[in-house]
Amino acid sequence: MVNKTETEKDLTKWYWFSPQEYFQKKNAAEISACIERPNVPVVFLDSFCTYEMIKEKKGKSTNSHKLQFGRLRELITELIKKGKILSPLCIQEKEIGSPEKQHEIVDSLMAFTNIDFLTPSIVQNNMEQYAFLSFLKNANWFSIPFSVVMNTESMEGSYPNYRVHISTNINQDEHKAEEKSKKETVEQLAALSESRAKVKYIDQLEAELSGDLQAFEIQEKKYYSSYYQWKCNQIENLLHLIRYAPDNSEPAQIYKKFLKSSHHTTIPYVWIRSVLWAKHITGHYKPKKSDPNDNAWASVYLPFTDYCFADKAFADLIKRTSLEKQFNTKVFSVKQFDQFLTELENML
Repeated sequence: MVNKTETEKDLTKWYWFSPQEYFQKKNAAEISACIERPNVPVVFLDSFCTYEMIKEKKGKSTNSHKLQFGRLRELITELIKKGKILSPLCIQEKEIGSPEKQHEIVDSLMAFTNIDFLTPSIVQNNMEQYAFLSFLKNANWFSIPFSVVMNTESMEGSYPNYRVHISTNINQDEHKAEEKSKKETVEQLAALSESRAKVKYIDQLEAELSGDLQAFEIQEKKYYSSYYQWKCNQIENLLHLIRYAPDNSEPAQIYKKFLKSSHHTTIPYVWIRSVLWAKHITGHYKPKKSDPNDNAWASVYLPFTDYCFADKAFADLIKRTSLEKQFNTKVFSVKQFDQFLTELENML
């Protein structure tokens, strides 16, 4: 188990995650991740929800639930100010559009948040380091502290309020290119879903979980596998951990073994991402251009989240998987809006 001081035990809570579904099918060694949550609830709101709250505040909402979004904004603001919750307000900058809109959103968010919450790619790297070190030490579990999702350089005290760092320097050409890329992704997802219509979910999950290994093997052909010459982005940030590996081991080969291991499968973001895409492809879901971003943000924040509010399609997707129970997260959409508001009101 994790060794913590009495003070740390008071401030945090830890819980265990292990993808039983995969290990039972593969007869693989069971590895567990011990994940830390803060002592106050974490409330995750996806980008559509945050944007609707801001539009309601500015009197520009046309949503049929605008009164509820207004009440949600009031509750979230009050609960954050009182230190009752933490809430990464996940505005994903490339979904919003023009710089003018972004400035408007940033100004509204800054009214009640002040600390950076790290982006998915950074959180993924942070999670991977803990799993990789455990793999090198041949341990059967690894811990993931709550600090993997926050910018520790900007912390002021224990678990302050957080915000996603947002850039307002995206020009229209970049935005158009991003929209084109999303459209192409949706088309590819639709074609893939059609071609995999008869594939079983568990088999597609297997394919998704091995995706990192396949991508790595493609990149491997382009680089040398010596300690000093290896430049693959996937392992550059992990090379300093090689000191725990057997003597004369090549970094590339060590990393490939890690990608094949149960340690890699148990990394929360790898499991969540794979489950969501497997269900997307085999579950007859109509792809949307927000799917890649939604999956990316959920894969890193869901393990630390007590309450999640998302659009109906994405909330239903999470509920149809094992993720809601595996990570003990309550998931809501506009269909359960009043219930969600009641949960928040009870925290005041």
